[in-house]
Amino acid sequence: MTALIKNYFYLSRKLLYVIVCTIIFVFILSWLLNGEIKVGSISIYFFLLAPILATSFLLENNFIQTFRIMPISVKDFIKSVFIFGILIEIFVSIPLIGRELYLYVTDQIEFFNFCFNFGMFAAAVAAIGATMTKFFTNPSEKTKSFSFGTIMFYLIALVIPHLIVVLIFSIMGLPLIGCFIMPIVSLIIFYHFYKKSIIHYENAEF
Repeated sequence: MTALIKNYFYLSRKLLYVIVCTIIFVFILSWLLNGEIKVGSISIYFFLLAPILATSFLLENNFIQTFRIMPISVKDFIKSVFIFGILIEIFVSIPLIGRELYLYVTDQIEFFNFCFNFGMFAAAVAAIGATMTKFFTNPSEKTKSFSFGTIMFYLIALVIPHLIVVLIFSIMGLPLIGCFIMPIVSLIIFYHFYKKSIIHYENAEF
């Protein structure tokens, strides 16, 4: 399975390079213009959603014709793709949310701006799961796995409840705990999509 995941990263390397280089470029440009790394919230939100592009690129790169004939069970094959998707999101999110945490702790941004990032993370995780499930339901069809509709749906379905939950926990005096509720829910949704993908892929026609 490790070899499979490495191959997924290799197949998606060009788009991953673009994502990483774009983030680095924006940070460097901000440093040159402002004397500090001060990136707008919209840019951060875009970066948090960027892994969806990498996942879609992999799915549409005809990778399945190569890997479905390998001696690996359907469950492990699907699991490897889902692990790839969540790893990209984590790799992108850790430095970005870590930076936002530093800004929040040093009183450079408001708590609302900080907690909103967790909502974007939750939406991205669920959207990645939905994207892969859509693909594995009909893997032989040449349909686009990337969908703005899917992204918008989970932005609305998870970010708005996320803000409500954070508000409730803030009233209770536990705002930081509220930040993690919807991300945990999104991981549960992601796992549900994983189990669903196994069933659909086993019954799919090639």
